[in-house]
Amino acid sequence: MNAYLLALIAVIAAFAVGYVIYGQLFKGPLGVSEEKMDMTHIAMATIMIYISCLTFIYLFDHFAIEGITGVTKGVVLGMIAGIGMFALPLWSDAGFFKAKKEAQTAVVLNWVLSFIVVGVVVGWLR
Repeated sequence: MNAYLLALIAVIAAFAVGYVIYGQLFKGPLGVSEEKMDMTHIAMATIMIYISCLTFIYLFDHFAIEGITGVTKGVVLGMIAGIGMFALPLWSDAGFFKAKKEAQTAVVLNWVLSFIVVGVVVGWLR
């Protein structure tokens, strides 16, 4: 499948995870409201997530893990990207920021799960 189309499908999957995390599970602690979600914010988020998905597809295509292919490779790379490249650095810097604990938990959970779901989509469709 074309990488650009696959990235678009992966963006939809990542937005679905974001809807569950931000819109359902952590809606109260984060104070997320529809008034805060203007079109500029949504457009910027979409572009940035699309670039992240394209980067993930490149990683999937060029990073070999012996004996692992398809969805399993996508999940492993999703965990590497989500935990190793996002969650751990964010948590290590947590002491320097005054963010609410619930907000930080929601962001980390969203991105770890998003990268894993993107990995499943890419591994399944690639």
